[in-house]
Amino acid sequence: MLLFALWLTACGYHLVGTETHLPPGVKTIAVDIARNQTGESGLEQNFTQALLLALKSDGRIKIDELKNSQAVLRSELSKVADQPVSYDKFGKANLIQVTLTARVYLVQTGTGKELWSSGAIVESEQYPEGDDFLVNDRLRRQALVQACRRISRIAIDQLASGF
Repeated sequence: MLLFALWLTACGYHLVGTETHLPPGVKTIAVDIARNQTGESGLEQNFTQALLLALKSDGRIKIDELKNSQAVLRSELSKVADQPVSYDKFGKANLIQVTLTARVYLVQTGTGKELWSSGAIVESEQYPEGDDFLVNDRLRRQALVQACRRISRIAIDQLASGF
């Protein structure tokens, strides 16, 4: 049994999900603030924070400052759409689904060459809608933050395991 364990270690056996598959020469990445094309104020900060949190939680990719990194992780928030999901007995929407579309991509520092792209990632979140505009706005923003977190986790998992 001991020989088998030593053999597994010697042959390069690793646990799934611990290796990083970045392009050759990329050891660290910087994270740029998301480009927000949606018109939703502040969404770029929420998305960038979600990307950083996903990277740190995943732990497979080292984050550094731009001057020390071989690549930059960039992102574009392209679309936010709201759609009623259910209605009350008077025909007023009482459950809304907000959908966020984003793309995350890795660019080589210096050359600007795109090394990897997630493609479009679309995530939705539902929230109840009532008569209070401020409460509705808060719930909608929370739903968008959740969509940002899910898109970020998907993108980071793709990046870390996709090369």
